[in-house]
Amino acid sequence: AEILNNLAVLYHLIGEYELASETFEAGVRCARKSHNRRAEALLLAGMGDLYSEVEEFDAASQAYRQAEVIFEGHDGDFISNYLAVAQGNLALARGDMEDVNRIFKSYHKKIRFSQSAYERGLWALLEGRYYLLTKEPRKALPRLKECKDFFTQDGRDLELLWSMIWLAAALQQAGEHDNACTELQRLLAASQPPDHALLVSLRQALPWLEEFQKDSSMGRQLGNLIEKSQRLNTRLPAVRRTLRRHTKFVQVPSALLVIRTFGNPEVNINGKLVQMSDWRTQSVRDLFFYFLHRQEAVTKEQVGAALWPETRDSQALKARFKNEIYRLRKAVGRDVIVFEDEYYRFNRQLDFEYDVDAFYSYVLRAKKMTDTEACIEQLQKAVDLVHGPFLADVDAEWAVPERERLSQDYSSALEKLAYLYLNNNRLGDCLSICQRAVKHNRFQETIYQIEMRAYAAMGDRSAVARCYQSCRSAMKSLGISPTDETERLYRELTS
Repeated sequence: AEILNNLAVLYHLIGEYELASETFEAGVRCARKSHNRRAEALLLAGMGDLYSEVEEFDAASQAYRQAEVIFEGHDGDFISNYLAVAQGNLALARGDMEDVNRIFKSYHKKIRFSQSAYERGLWALLEGRYYLLTKEPRKALPRLKECKDFFTQDGRDLELLWSMIWLAAALQQAGEHDNACTELQRLLAASQPPDHALLVSLRQALPWLEEFQKDSSMGRQLGNLIEKSQRLNTRLPAVRRTLRRHTKFVQVPSALLVIRTFGNPEVNINGKLVQMSDWRTQSVRDLFFYFLHRQEAVTKEQVGAALWPETRDSQALKARFKNEIYRLRKAVGRDVIVFEDEYYRFNRQLDFEYDVDAFYSYVLRAKKMTDTEACIEQLQKAVDLVHGPFLADVDAEWAVPERERLSQDYSSALEKLAYLYLNNNRLGDCLSICQRAVKHNRFQETIYQIEMRAYAAMGDRSAVARCYQSCRSAMKSLGISPTDETERLYRELTS
């Protein structure tokens, strides 16, 4: 469990959030099996740090609370003190000053007089950030200088860089621009190459460092660091969606916008289904799914060519587009569709869940699994999302290629899952998946082969024969015969 914790922390530090989450959870399972409560608390604290960093604050709070319950009654221990700081940082991120003050009152004396320079450094950093948030930079300065000294004393190189970022922010807000520049120059000299964890800290402190983005004295290096830190903003929504799908030890709140496109499409906002009366027309609803489907931004002319080819007059197209985009935004919110430089696109920075993305997320995760049961679990989750063809009631040409691609990938996932169930001797599950596969595509010959093997393993030779005849019938309708492989298999299983 301790090894897994160290590995998970490393993954987290380099920004491999999914791997970090998987490893933290594997560590928690290991710690629980071995009844190692200290390791379990450490792993849950690390999991809380990860969720806090990607701004899944409710999940972070749950993880910290679980760790706190495990370690209740161990006041003064490192884990207890660390959790106090971690929950203080979480409260700061949420802007919950009341909770921060509660933590200060409860832990101030315990940690300020700790024998650990690391613990005292973390506490001083928390206090310094608090005073920056409450617009008291003069109070923040001594705390952040103290924090820097503690991390230097304890040999904590990464944390030292964090303290330098926040100290520069406090100096700038206190009107000491030259001193802030000096601190940032020291940071730049010490941070080669930039660590992911450093970029996270820089992103958090950016509201207090904005003036430096145009400061030529800082040179290109700081600008590049700031640009890299800002890229995290575009990455985090996708990270949150991935973690939401796969986490098991904390309950991550559902997305505000839930989109289902397998079968008859649905859009839910805050748990409420968007009705056709909200869309006003199916054309408006289909416009939403077109934007969702397109990965790149499009012009109104491209939209018209794809959705309304009969509307050729430019003024008529302009009027129709204006009317339908208005209705779309009224149904699901203005921020769902972004407009930039004559181009429109779906806003992927939103808190949304999309069943097609989830399907591929589970399939990709299954490919990475070395454990068969884990692979089965992911593939089963993927196929369970499919309740019919992609956008079943949309006849437009733009939807056809995606529908065909998803149909093929669904067939492949079913085939792989059926094989795994067969090889694990889960014959009932295997046959159930085979039946789904045949219902979806009765011309997938490999499914009949798997099905015959499953019936043979159950000793049901008559079912093997029926399955073979179904295969022959399907192939005959295509004007072909079963392959030699199917014929040989049938003879082997019935001889």
